[in-house]
Amino acid sequence: MPDRTAGSRVAGRGAGYLLRAPAGAIAAALVLGGCWFPKDRGQRLEARLDRDEDTYAARPPSEDRKAAEEQARRVDAKMTELQGKVDELAAANQQAGTERAARSDKLSDELARLRAAMEKLARRLDAVEQGVAQLRTAPPARGLAKAPRPPQAAAVATREKQEVAEPPPEPSGVFALAREQEAKGQKEVARDLYREYVEKFPRDPNAAHAHYRLGELAYGDHKYPEAIVEYGKVAQDFPHAEEAPDALYRTAESMLAIDLRDDAMVVLSEIPTRYPTSAAAARAKERLADLKGGGGAKKK
Repeated sequence: MPDRTAGSRVAGRGAGYLLRAPAGAIAAALVLGGCWFPKDRGQRLEARLDRDEDTYAARPPSEDRKAAEEQARRVDAKMTELQGKVDELAAANQQAGTERAARSDKLSDELARLRAAMEKLARRLDAVEQGVAQLRTAPPARGLAKAPRPPQAAAVATREKQEVAEPPPEPSGVFALAREQEAKGQKEVARDLYREYVEKFPRDPNAAHAHYRLGELAYGDHKYPEAIVEYGKVAQDFPHAEEAPDALYRTAESMLAIDLRDDAMVVLSEIPTRYPTSAAAARAKERLADLKGGGGAKKK
């Protein structure tokens, strides 16, 4: 007789298997659940169900799920990386803005100081020239007690006595020695000699060239504010000197070196007006065109 007990057990376990077995196995379980099986066939089917259950339990997750999880991990990693870069850029922009503001304030203060120094020099020169003019035009007093000398006249008299007692050095000798030392590469010595020369002989014909050389030495050492002062003395005190057009051009280049672009363009625009036939005027026009076109590199 066929064993209905095995078939019943199979049918009972088949009910649970329906929830997780493949479609073909489910259909077979439904058919077999309502039928009787011989005992040996029921045992074989039960063993097969046991194997299928073990296989299903050990089966890895689906490939789609694994792919989705891997994709999610990659997206998270990428988002973390992008956020880090955004934070770095924000910090860099903040630091750059702070540095630009500090540099702009420093340049503004330096420009104000230079302008004040040039104005002070101009006022001193005007005062000296006015004093000399008054001494030359004042009529001599007749029949009157000798009036006390003004301080400026007393200083001139004292200097004249000193010059009589001790002959001054020749201007040409000091200037020639300064140029000789500069040619030998002794820049500091040449700088000191040029300064001594312009202090002792401020109105000598070579004083313009001495100031220009002082500007060139300062420019070569990247001391651009100092170079601007020396070039400015040439342009202001010796406007008819041979070095005056080049001094203005070099003033503009020094300003560009410390990011005073607008001031440099004003100076460059003055050169063709003051010295239209000079070589510096042609260079100034070319430089202005370059700056208006977006250029800004230093040029000799």
